[in-house]
Amino acid sequence: MASLGSPPDNLILNSVLGLCVSSLEINSAQALLHRWKEVTDVVSCNILLKGCAQIPDLRKAEAILAGMSEHGPEPNLISYNTVMDCAVRCMRGPGTEKQGRATSDTDGSSLAAIAKRPWELIDQLISRGLEPDRYTCSTLVKGMHMAGCTATDIDRAVEILYRVGASALQAKAEGHGPNGTVISGQAGYNERLLEVLFNTLLDACITVHDLDRMAKIFSMMQEFGVSVSAVTYGTLIKAFGQSGHLNRCHEAWENMQKSQIQPTIVTYGCYVDACIRNEDLTRAEATFESMATAAHGVRPNAVIYTSLIRGFAKAKQPQKALAFYRRMRDEGIEATSVTFNSILDIVARQLSEPDVLQEVIDDMCRAGSTPDTVTYSILIKASCSEGQIQNALSLFRQFQRKGLPIDQVAVNTILLACSKAEQIEDAEDIFAEMRRMGMTPTHVTTSIMVKMYGKAKMLEKAIEVTDMLEKEYGQKPNLFVYTCLIQACTQNRQVRRSWEIFNKMVNSGIEPDAVTYGTVIHGCVYLNKFPHAMSLVRHAYKLPSFSQSDADSPFLGMPFPKNMVPLQMDVMQTLLGAMRRKQETQYVMELEQVLATHGADQGKPHGGRQPRRGRSSNEGF
Repeated sequence: MASLGSPPDNLILNSVLGLCVSSLEINSAQALLHRWKEVTDVVSCNILLKGCAQIPDLRKAEAILAGMSEHGPEPNLISYNTVMDCAVRCMRGPGTEKQGRATSDTDGSSLAAIAKRPWELIDQLISRGLEPDRYTCSTLVKGMHMAGCTATDIDRAVEILYRVGASALQAKAEGHGPNGTVISGQAGYNERLLEVLFNTLLDACITVHDLDRMAKIFSMMQEFGVSVSAVTYGTLIKAFGQSGHLNRCHEAWENMQKSQIQPTIVTYGCYVDACIRNEDLTRAEATFESMATAAHGVRPNAVIYTSLIRGFAKAKQPQKALAFYRRMRDEGIEATSVTFNSILDIVARQLSEPDVLQEVIDDMCRAGSTPDTVTYSILIKASCSEGQIQNALSLFRQFQRKGLPIDQVAVNTILLACSKAEQIEDAEDIFAEMRRMGMTPTHVTTSIMVKMYGKAKMLEKAIEVTDMLEKEYGQKPNLFVYTCLIQACTQNRQVRRSWEIFNKMVNSGIEPDAVTYGTVIHGCVYLNKFPHAMSLVRHAYKLPSFSQSDADSPFLGMPFPKNMVPLQMDVMQTLLGAMRRKQETQYVMELEQVLATHGADQGKPHGGRQPRRGRSSNEGF
């Protein structure tokens, strides 16, 4: 045509543009559009916009829309809907579209900025005298679902739905042929799309934890004549369950059955999970058993079994959880990695039966389920709890070889086990490997290492660990680390050094608790430094110093704690007994007065930190 000097009309141009777009030759289509401006119409531009949405390339789509607004042809509703669709596709991020282009590559904007574009485009189209349709609503709600939304966004979406109206949303005309005959499947298809739209809005309400808005949208579905399926009821049950409204879950379930809507496997899963979340295991189990006897016969899947296993584990009924696992296995339902990890965790934490643990591991191997980070972490914890440290170390080495990221709790568990078994070299190897993997040690990790070195009479290494963590990770010691350091000094008969550390802790703004005070006081008793011990008692109870013999106390001048810290009774009695033996009459009388005044307060909260159950000043952290 070009060689004969016969220019195309817009029908021919649009056909070629459509072919280019279907082949993702967007640049070629844009070149053609630019070359034949005189025959370009709004359909031509919309075809190109569709191509931009398929890539997606929001920057190019908005440039085309801006050109249409400024130079023509005038954009129509389809133009705006297509650009909105392009923006929503960009929210999916890299790897989801045909060319996998990341959001940052398409328009250089953040996800939050792109999430605003559909709303801005709606404002633009309304300002041009256009009205949104059901495609506008569907695209808008899809974007809200993908990028997240606020309660205000939900309200705006509801306003737009009312603006479009029930009849336009139903779009029944598209389901009929030219003679009024129904086109097969089309009307039902539109109804399903409309239910999906409202279900997505219900999901949005769950995200913002707003049951009132969810109820409003459900009422709107009934007002608009939208058919409600088991999917909608499942969404409602899920929301009520997560918010702790179990009675409303029961109501929704009963209403669904009264409406003769057959629950799907997903609906069953939502209801069972809601019952378990709200500790109604009896109803959860009854619902599970009803699946087999239901008229339509729904077979439980791995998700429902896993929910029940976790529920009974949380209720401290491990045998019941194990029974469901074995029943699932006997019925030939393939367990997922989540199922295996859940039952392994139960066996490790609540049953401590090596034979059962091995049974589950064998099942994993037969099922071809590859152990993941969670699996290894559970097995390491189980091995440590059984005292099988070499097995735990072997599992840790497997972690290393497979390059799996290890759980911080698992590392601390095996470090603690090595520490208790006095396997210092193994603990040091794990600590070094932990740092090599880029895992930042926590205060718990530091406390374990310090306590281990203190017990092994390696005080300098204990101090080196805390100094290294502060220097390399900026992790300053907390109360527990300081307490372990003070205890390590006492264990190594370097009591005066413990005083220095105690002073450093208090002057750095960390207030001691009863255990820390007790640890330092025990050191003072060990050296018969009763004036120093009594100055600590006064410091804890915020009492003034009145003895001249306190002048050389290393604890004078320290800032008082914000609140009085009641000391542990065993510490007070130990100090009192030691001073009586040494006939320190003045201090005995003072301490007896403190006990008479505050003795009933021992162990009661006074605003300060209280020792954990089972932790005494003799134990440390």
